[in-house]
Amino acid sequence: FQAAPYLLLEDHRLPEIPILNYVYPADSAAAVMAFEQVPEMIAYFSTLFGPYPFVKYGHSEAFFPGGMEHQTLSMVGEFVVRNGGFYQWLLAHELGHQWFGDAVTLADWRHIWLNEGFATYADALWMEHELGPEGLRGRMQLFSDIFKIGYLQNGAAIPVYNPPSSNLFNFAAYDKGAWVLHMLRRITGDDAFFDILRTYQERHRFGNVVNDDFIAVCEEIHGVDLDWFFDPWLTDPGLPRYLVNTTNTDLGDGRHAIEVTVRQTQSGAFFPMPVDFAMRSTVGESRRTVLVGQNPTTFRDTLMAAPVDTVALLDPDDFILKTVLYGNTVPVTLTGLVAESNPDGAVRLSWRHEGGARDV
Repeated sequence: FQAAPYLLLEDHRLPEIPILNYVYPADSAAAVMAFEQVPEMIAYFSTLFGPYPFVKYGHSEAFFPGGMEHQTLSMVGEFVVRNGGFYQWLLAHELGHQWFGDAVTLADWRHIWLNEGFATYADALWMEHELGPEGLRGRMQLFSDIFKIGYLQNGAAIPVYNPPSSNLFNFAAYDKGAWVLHMLRRITGDDAFFDILRTYQERHRFGNVVNDDFIAVCEEIHGVDLDWFFDPWLTDPGLPRYLVNTTNTDLGDGRHAIEVTVRQTQSGAFFPMPVDFAMRSTVGESRRTVLVGQNPTTFRDTLMAAPVDTVALLDPDDFILKTVLYGNTVPVTLTGLVAESNPDGAVRLSWRHEGGARDV
């Protein structure tokens, strides 16, 4: 409940969804700027999540340190109103809760990420809409940094699912939860991912949900079991810590045989993931995706020119919440090189080095 000598600012730019903003009279001019993009946010999120679930929306200004997603009327702090358009991310977060938290809400507090992780990712999606891929990448980097400060630096081991009751609203539910959705989007692709969000909303609107309800929709639309993904990311408090080691064999004709070994060195759960690699040489780079499904995972590639430093760049587009450590690329000298021509005209090269026999 809030009471104050409010001024009502009505916004009817969305004909079927009036936006009613209750602000202090002295802040009315700033409020017009602060809430300028809200109709566009509602329209955009409706394309991603499904139709806006209520008959109206709005905000109430209060002496409050953030935002609170009351159904149809989010409360926001004075600083949000008074700083114009600077806090669009917070407005997007609270608006996202109208779908995730208010229209579809958790059955119990163990599943808090279904509210907070989704609203946090809504913030990132709005930045993507406004600023393009770099806007999305910037927000996800911020969420990654916040999680790593909490987990890696402060040692707070909190899982996304079933966090301690004394610390429900934590960096795992918000920031790691948003990353779970971001990685799911990479696995399923954009079309399937947003179909998942819309179907989840439609199926469970004005109801209560648990993790299995969301996962069931994901598996139905993606078409395969996703326990391998959700189990470690929701229940283990950590993240994958990748160690990448490479060897480089100069084949003598301008080509280089690269062997890449990837290990996860964390003490907790193993995180199976499809991982993108940029294979980099002096003439450019090529991309390949490798399923890092066991520890270690090794793959080989052939470059048409000499490799550069960090020849195998793991996750170059930052789709995985992680840390990465690169070892030095070890040069391999060929001995006993043998070339054999097959009947189909292909040439098989074999040689020996300290690591044993290799074929190309």
